[in-house]
Amino acid sequence: MFYELDHPIVSDYRFFGSDENFEFPTHIHYNYEIIVVEDGEMAVSVGDEEYLLRRGEAVIVFPNQIHSMRTPQKSRHRLIVFDPGLVSAYTQRTEGTFPRYSKFLLPPHLFEMFCRLNMNTDILTLKGTLYLICASFHESAEYSVTDKALNNLTFKIFRYIQENYSGECTLAGLALEMGYDYSYLSRYFKRVIGISFNEYVNQVRVSHACYLMSNSDMNMIEISSECGFRSVRSMNRNFKDITGGTPSEYRKQTLA
Repeated sequence: MFYELDHPIVSDYRFFGSDENFEFPTHIHYNYEIIVVEDGEMAVSVGDEEYLLRRGEAVIVFPNQIHSMRTPQKSRHRLIVFDPGLVSAYTQRTEGTFPRYSKFLLPPHLFEMFCRLNMNTDILTLKGTLYLICASFHESAEYSVTDKALNNLTFKIFRYIQENYSGECTLAGLALEMGYDYSYLSRYFKRVIGISFNEYVNQVRVSHACYLMSNSDMNMIEISSECGFRSVRSMNRNFKDITGGTPSEYRKQTLA
């Protein structure tokens, strides 16, 4: 399943997701995100830390925090991405900070309440549940002040990738658009994300290719073009480098 990197800045916005054996590369958005594991184990990276979550354990991702998800073996999870205005009192109290440690254990009653949330949940019930979860996290949380300048730069880089990965998406183009030195952006991206700009763009492209193979009837030529690869051969090579298998093998597994 492919979750969009770009969630809109809309009052009362919320997005619910649930999946098995889910993985998603490093990304960033303006909203909060709460990820809860229902079964198995999921590794969730937030900032510089990676947390291994088991049933009932959760992480909270603050607006503009870099994060990613991967499944070592098997997992089932639920998540919600939501506008900071839905918990405005908590947002105001923690403004300009990030948690030093993002993992926490949901009490059984909050775990059950979280798992019942969906797009049809009454807004008062939704806000009440989110406030209870934030309050439970806040009881033992410690926070550190964020670097807003670097935060904004990281977000702008991810925004550029999201808007351009299906076509020409290069570090040279990014540097020109943002007015930054090419070498500085290259070093910055590698330091913050841990891989090169091109490696990350290919991860995003492969992730979207996985979604299209699982959720459309598009052929491989159409998928490679839609995802920004110059050819099927290029998609096959990058797909195997990143996943260890071929696109055809992946499609067969998802349709089995």
